[in-house]
Amino acid sequence: MHLIFLFFDSGGAIAGSISQHIGRRLTIILFVLLSGVFIPLWILPSGFSTLAAGAFCVQFGVQGAWGVIPIQLAEMSPPGFRATFPGVAYQIGNVCNFATCNRTTNDLFLTIDDISSIRADRGSGRATSEDNDHQEWEAHSRA
Repeated sequence: MHLIFLFFDSGGAIAGSISQHIGRRLTIILFVLLSGVFIPLWILPSGFSTLAAGAFCVQFGVQGAWGVIPIQLAEMSPPGFRATFPGVAYQIGNVCNFATCNRTTNDLFLTIDDISSIRADRGSGRATSEDNDHQEWEAHSRA
């Protein structure tokens, strides 16, 4: 399993080397496109080997693109902020990403909890507001 992670990280090393010759921005674009090309192989595999190959190629491209971003941020920042700006900008992106993922996960759990409480209420024979809304909607759709 750890061997797989070494292969994934090779995308960052190769992209870093390529970015010295063709530029950071072009390298990021090429590796994102490389990932996009292999998404169907990863999503719709015909067997385990195609799934593994698709996952490798997608992760290779993702690691390549993300591996070049910190140096791209450092080169874009003003000289007085080069030591601080890339790390702060990168971490602000992580905070925004965490908030988005956390919100989605909480919505999912709230939905599961709501479904469980509805089932419990229906099993007890008590009418819930959802039952009343559903009955009103059915009566309205028949009219």
